[in-house]
Amino acid sequence: MVMANLDRSQFSAGELDPALHARKDLARNQSGLKACENYVVMVEGGLTRTPGTAYVAPLKTEAQRGKLVPFEFSVDDNYMLAFNDGVMRVHRNGGVIVDPGSPPDPYELAVPFAEADLPNLRWAQSADVIFFAWNKQPKVLTRKDHDDWTIADYGNLRGPVEPQNTDATVTISASAATGSVTLTASSAIFQAGHVGSIWRLDEANLANIPTWKGNEKPLAVGNLRRNGGKVYQVSSIASGDDAGPNPPTHEEGEVLAGAGNVVWKYLHSGYGHVKITAFTDTTHVTADVIGLLPGDVVAPNATYRWYEAAWSDVKGWPKQVRLADNSLVWTDRNRFWRSKVTDLYDFEISTNDDSAIATRIFSQDGALVDIQWVLNAGILVLGTRSGEWIVRGGSDPFEPLTLTNIRLVPDTNEGSAPHIPQPVDGGAVFIGRSRDRLHFAKFDRVSEDIDMSELTLYARNILRGVAKVLAYQRDPHRVVWIATEAGELISVTFRPDQEVIGWARHPDVNGVVEDLAVIASPDAGYTQLWMVVRRSIDGADRRFIETMAPFFKPANFAAADASGAWMVRCGLRYQGAPATTISGLDHLKGQEVAIMTGGMQHERRVVSAAGEIVLQYASADVLVGLPIRGRIRTLSAETTIDGNGTKGTKKKAVSVLLERLFGAGGSLSANNGFAEPLLLSGHVMPSGAQPLETASRPVTVESPIEDFMEIELVNDTVYPDTILGLSPHVNFVEDRG
Repeated sequence: MVMANLDRSQFSAGELDPALHARKDLARNQSGLKACENYVVMVEGGLTRTPGTAYVAPLKTEAQRGKLVPFEFSVDDNYMLAFNDGVMRVHRNGGVIVDPGSPPDPYELAVPFAEADLPNLRWAQSADVIFFAWNKQPKVLTRKDHDDWTIADYGNLRGPVEPQNTDATVTISASAATGSVTLTASSAIFQAGHVGSIWRLDEANLANIPTWKGNEKPLAVGNLRRNGGKVYQVSSIASGDDAGPNPPTHEEGEVLAGAGNVVWKYLHSGYGHVKITAFTDTTHVTADVIGLLPGDVVAPNATYRWYEAAWSDVKGWPKQVRLADNSLVWTDRNRFWRSKVTDLYDFEISTNDDSAIATRIFSQDGALVDIQWVLNAGILVLGTRSGEWIVRGGSDPFEPLTLTNIRLVPDTNEGSAPHIPQPVDGGAVFIGRSRDRLHFAKFDRVSEDIDMSELTLYARNILRGVAKVLAYQRDPHRVVWIATEAGELISVTFRPDQEVIGWARHPDVNGVVEDLAVIASPDAGYTQLWMVVRRSIDGADRRFIETMAPFFKPANFAAADASGAWMVRCGLRYQGAPATTISGLDHLKGQEVAIMTGGMQHERRVVSAAGEIVLQYASADVLVGLPIRGRIRTLSAETTIDGNGTKGTKKKAVSVLLERLFGAGGSLSANNGFAEPLLLSGHVMPSGAQPLETASRPVTVESPIEDFMEIELVNDTVYPDTILGLSPHVNFVEDRG
């Protein structure tokens, strides 16, 4: 019999795919686990118990799904907006904003988003405004105060439009140059779905207006001249009728051409825009003029040089939106639009560098290009069904993007599913096309390269629930949270510069996670994870908004105890006069709940039909919620003895060196043997908060003889726990009989 200590004090790979469990030659096998449940991998290599969640509020209509949208107004003023059943509720500081007109009812704003629309919501925030793309007419949500919000149509101006009509026999005529007008078409081109869309009408014949000439005279009030594509009118003559030596170039208002010269008024740039407001028939619609229409598109004149709206119920609406370089980027399928720089509403195409941009993406091999996401990470990146593209402006990587220098460069070909990617350390974490893989794209602005890596390469089993939603909790542990179609909650601790990719599962015995989002915590000290969870309560499906509690830190590091820990789900905390009956637990009716009183675990109770529990003793500080079962199981620990590997040899553990930081409770077993309790407590009355253990100590275990050596730690208490090492002291048995 040979004895050896097998060091297992590095778990940074988290749970590994079973296909890799036998790969003892694999470096990640030395830091991986067979199972990691309700523990989060730490960047330092240890495992810390996943915090529980706090119950915030039910959705308005619990039979329907909800959608969470973060709104960060300032460093210390953040909101979580909850959309459900055609209304928006506002959450702040872990609670819900109350309607000042009818407290304690929540403040609500009617919104046009039905349940089926919620998965399609994409948004971009600018100061106190959020722009929404959702495959229908874009919307703008504006914050005026905590309890004062408005939502309206996105007021895009002067486009975007389709390419010009080229059939000279199909014309449009406007009844007037300004105001509300009737548009009359020579053919059946209008549809009811065009209402709300913006069209462009150009002069049919540029020769109708003379070109400006320097010092031309005499000029009279009302004369029209064209310069640089723009049309100007002599609005007044102060003392002379000379055109002046310098041509007019302004794009609004009036400008004096110089002493003794005329005053030029800007009229239009050879075209005008209209917004269709009503449909009469296929040849007649009503429209509002934006600015001024050229004279020769007004009846009895007509123009064939018209541009249909790019956005409408006929052509479709944008599916993606993103802020980029003081402008808004919108996309739909293979189409890309960017607003004018510094104007988030204007889509007028001009020769200026700040012009709006409209283009299409075409794959060189003819593959479908369908944009699934847009990300601004120093450079603009597009994720499509078939690959990833970089949007560049010119050869200089820092050159601004303009209409004349835009380049769309295909780089990698992983492809994406529809979702919102998460920016992480100069790149993006995104869900692959099949939804069972997670990728990290690192962007290099100078070389125009995307360095692609698959985060699920060593844990491909873990996303078989099909990834749906991502949320990145940067602080404190750099965790990407994933909600799957099956409602599972998955985490991957990701620190690319340290090569940390650590996977874990977070099962909930009565919880299906349907949505995730993050905002800064109320004290701005960490990133707070919010979620929509469906639970079966009292025979009915209910949907709650919950927030993940902060990762545990003791109030006193020198004498740490469990005070302040939150290791229950959907929990509420009572703090007040000592009480034995705790009420207000209607959201947990009929559920067995875990309880902590004054920092000490209490026996579990079942919540009554009245939403109450009765404690064994009175307490002034009571935490109540659904229990959480944390489980860590190591891969088989092997070594080499006298030049021979121990894989397959019979072995048993005598003890396990438990290395723990601020932990309590749980049990430890080896090779499926007896689970040795790590905390013995027979107390009836509390005697203060549970002290926490920070130590390295051997735990004697009863281990069956097996040809593997796996250690399992289970903790379903209300106490925090951080595991730094689970190193068995092993007897290798020579007799295989």
